[in-house]
Formats: sequence, structure tokens, C-alpha cells
Amino acid sequence: MSDPRFHLPLAPGEQAGFVALAGSLDGSARDRVRAALGAALAWAGARRRPEVVVDVRAVRLVDAGTIRLLLDAHQAAADAGRALRLVGPRAAVSRAIEAAGAGPRLLPGTSESHEDGDPRLTVPDGADDLARATAERRRTEIDQARIRARIQQQAVDGEVRATRRTLLADLRERLRADPRALVDDRFLALADADTVHTAILMAATIVGSADACELRLDDAAATVRLRSFAEDEFATSRSYPLRDDEGRLLGVLTMRYRTGEPRAGRPKIVVECAEVALAVTGRPDRPAPPG
Repeated sequence: MSDPRFHLPLAPGEQAGFVALAGSLDGSARDRVRAALGAALAWAGARRRPEVVVDVRAVRLVDAGTIRLLLDAHQAAADAGRALRLVGPRAAVSRAIEAAGAGPRLLPGTSESHEDGDPRLTVPDGADDLARATAERRRTEIDQARIRARIQQQAVDGEVRATRRTLLADLRERLRADPRALVDDRFLALADADTVHTAILMAATIVGSADACELRLDDAAATVRLRSFAEDEFATSRSYPLRDDEGRLLGVLTMRYRTGEPRAGRPKIVVECAEVALAVTGRPDRPAPPG
């Protein structure tokens, strides 16, 4: 009669994933043994333990399929940079492992018993052990999925930042020659909202010759400033409402000058282009930027 059990360590300082098997491990116990080994491997992986210990002192016999599971678990542990060792196999179990040619991997330096005093959680026979093993594996899979998602998001964020820097650097050069580069189709097709907001401020300084500027967005009551400034630092301040074709307020662009009047600037062009750029960015049917 098959009677596999497994235990998982409770103490935070435990250095190994621990699984204890018992009974006759034949075909009828295969799924439970697989789940128990998987849970121990997952536990050790999630907690970065260097070793998985399989206690087989209470195992009466093993068949070829169970030995294959042990070999697979041994290989999985090795692939993850961990060791897997058996503890206290009976003579019959050792002979079966040797006969299967698995002795060099499963029996080298086999321990007679697991260390005394290791705190363990014993899981009852039957459905509870499989459910607990499945839950442990599921938690590990969720943790790994979260890590992968975080890494992928970091990669995407890095690509977005790199694209934004490239777009703005290119726009800076083009604005010096073309005051309407802000509304170039190639730029607006690739730029996201944050990039457009920064580009408007850039146009205000390059084309509008502003010494400082700020953009207040009506939709979120947000303010984007090119740089911090004190009110008394500037002699002139000009604010321009930005509206779409239907007259809806999109935001307010303020340009500040240290001299009394703008220096050969073209604030009107900046305002016209800013209105177009904001309207295009906020359009519901606007396709998302690539990436």
C-alpha cells in the first residue's frame, strides 16, 4: 500500500528544502511523490536554499518510475545550482536504485539520518499533502511571474525613456531651423503625452525665447515647469490659453522673460503649435505610440 508523506521546514534558518517519503512508492503513489518533490524544489528555490534533502528511511520499496522521478528531481536541483541527497535508504531501496544505474547520482555519500532537531511541518496523508504541495508550487510560480513581469516592465520603461530622449534631442535641433517642428507628423506619431508636454516647453524657450515657462494642463490640473523660478525674477510674464478647434480649454502656457519684452521670439507660433500638439495627443482615436 502506498503511503508517501512529505514535510516542509518551518524555521527561517533552515538551510535545505526537506521532503520525507514513506511506504511503497509504486505507480499508485507517482503523482503524490512528484508533487512532494516539486514542492520541496520550489520551496528551496523560492528561499534560495542550497540543498534539497529527501528522507527515505520509511520507504519500503521503490519502482523504476519513482527512481526516474528522483533522478528528474536531482537534475532539476542541479540545473538550479542546488544539491539533492537521499537520507537513510533501506537496503532494498538502495539495491533498487543501484540496479537502475542511478546509484552514482542518488546514493553517493548517502546520509544515514537527517540532522536531529530540524523543525518540520508534517502534512497528513491523502489529499492534504497534494493540496499543500500544489499550493506551494503555485505560490512559487506566482512569485516568479511577478519577477518576470517586473523585469519586462523595467525593460519597456527603459525603451520608452530612450525613445523619449531621442525624440526630444532631435526636436531640439529641428526647432532651431523650423519653428513649427513641434507639429511635424513624424514627431507626433511617436511622442507620448509626457514627451509632447516637454516639447512644448522646449519650443517656448527656443522659438519663443522665454527664459522660463510652465504648462498648466486643464484635464488634470497638473503643472509642468521647465525649471523652478521666483515671481520677482522676471520683468515680464505672458500667459496664453491653449484651446482646441472647438474652443475647449486644453491648458495654459506661461512664458516669462527677464527683459521687458520677448527677444525676437515668436510666442504666437509656439501657442499655435502647442494647441495642435495637445489636441492631437488627447484625441481619443489617436493610435498609441509604437513600443
